[in-house]
Amino acid sequence: MRQAKPYLTYAVANADVFMNQYPWYEPVETKWSLGTKVNGTFVPRKTLNPGTDIWVRVVTETQGTGQFRLVVHEETKCRAIAMFDAQQGEMLIPIQSNVLPLGSTTVALQYLEDGHVQFTDHQQVVVGNLQASLGSVRLDRRDDLLKATMQLRSEVFLYDLQVRLAGELESLVWDNQRQAYMAKPYGVLEEVGNNVANITFIQPGATNIPIAFTVPEEPGLWRARFSFSVTPDLAVKWTGNEHVFATTTPTKLVQLQGVSLPVPKDISTLRFCTYNIMGFQGYPESEAAVALGAPNDQRRIDHFKEVFNQLDCDVVGIQEAGSAEMLERLAAALNMHVAIYPSSTIYLGGLLSRFPILESRQINNAYVTGGPFSRFAGASLLDLDGQPTWVVNLHAYPHSEATRVEEAKLLGKQVDDFLQRNPRVIVLGDFNSRPGEVLHATLTQRGFVNALEISSKNGVPAIDHIYVSEALKSQLDVGWIVRHPGFDLHGLEGPGIWVHSDHVPTVVELKCQ
Repeated sequence: MRQAKPYLTYAVANADVFMNQYPWYEPVETKWSLGTKVNGTFVPRKTLNPGTDIWVRVVTETQGTGQFRLVVHEETKCRAIAMFDAQQGEMLIPIQSNVLPLGSTTVALQYLEDGHVQFTDHQQVVVGNLQASLGSVRLDRRDDLLKATMQLRSEVFLYDLQVRLAGELESLVWDNQRQAYMAKPYGVLEEVGNNVANITFIQPGATNIPIAFTVPEEPGLWRARFSFSVTPDLAVKWTGNEHVFATTTPTKLVQLQGVSLPVPKDISTLRFCTYNIMGFQGYPESEAAVALGAPNDQRRIDHFKEVFNQLDCDVVGIQEAGSAEMLERLAAALNMHVAIYPSSTIYLGGLLSRFPILESRQINNAYVTGGPFSRFAGASLLDLDGQPTWVVNLHAYPHSEATRVEEAKLLGKQVDDFLQRNPRVIVLGDFNSRPGEVLHATLTQRGFVNALEISSKNGVPAIDHIYVSEALKSQLDVGWIVRHPGFDLHGLEGPGIWVHSDHVPTVVELKCQ
């Protein structure tokens, strides 16, 4: 017998002589495949999902008088799963979905005459699916490896596999004009140890494979895009294909990207800032802790010294300052004056100033929890080049509007007292509310203006605001929200990626008189 593709042809040199000797045999030319139906159309497949309807398609070129039988090879025996009469042309025969065993299976089509097998043709099919995911991705700075765990989950044993996990690396570079990160192709991630490439079979249940990739030596922000493939072509559900990580700190990343503040500071302006610093912990704290160390670590002081040097502000109102010790150490490192506003909670506040602090006072009761400004509110009288100016720093209660109503009453009473003595008043802080709500209305009713509503270069902040009294309105020059790398995550999360706080700074400049 001779086999020709694409048909299985069983021919003889002299058919008449052969038929006289073997009258029960009739040559049949056949092609066949297993598959499913999609919108009523047969689609051949080498991989089938469990529970799907399966069909066998047989096309014969020569009329046969025998039968076709579909069998499954199972270890040392064969099991018939379908039998039907041979007919010329196309036959499409349904097969029960549960007749094929899960996993890689050899299926054979046999042609029988009078119960005798005349020819057999084999095909390899795989019944089963595979769920693959990439999780627990982290940057291990001890050996500069991007480590992860890949999980493969199958309902059946799958054999004779070739598995491949490929990673393409992109460099994320900040575009100051677009105010966004732009991706540039960088190269291919190389797996250390080839744990994935060595997989040849998967057992039922979950299989966890530790993997590691080398990362670039140079500092930067990176995005790895992973793709997963397996041979034979299983039905694969793949998740976790993109991960972002950083190989530098936020401050160094800003320096690397060459980002500068929108308006260079000069001696003709005074720069004010309000910044909820989240306890000087970095955000997320789990990622920042590696670089910042313990709360009293000198690295933490050094890092936030660079942050405030970059902001280059003359006066900074700080919320969630962490500790009085931290504020005092930071002020010393920056060579600035400091006022500390106690709190009945862990959320104390402070004020850093390049100008002398003439007086400071509490607005809240620092020993009463749950009352107005239970976090803190305080004020300091600054000597701004011979111009005494009150700066109020507050942190409003976030979880109750009723409490903020009481805080607004207390703020209004204190501001009235300041204005009677001095028309130059600045109120800044974490209002935990938007313009138009009660704290804001309390100030606007007294002639204050939201500095960024009339001077902003890039929008109005959500909850961190700076208000100036009517006497200072004419000095407003420019304001902005600092959304640059290191200050804003820009939707990027991943190993080694963190920013200075979960808030962004609000900055405004006043012209000197």
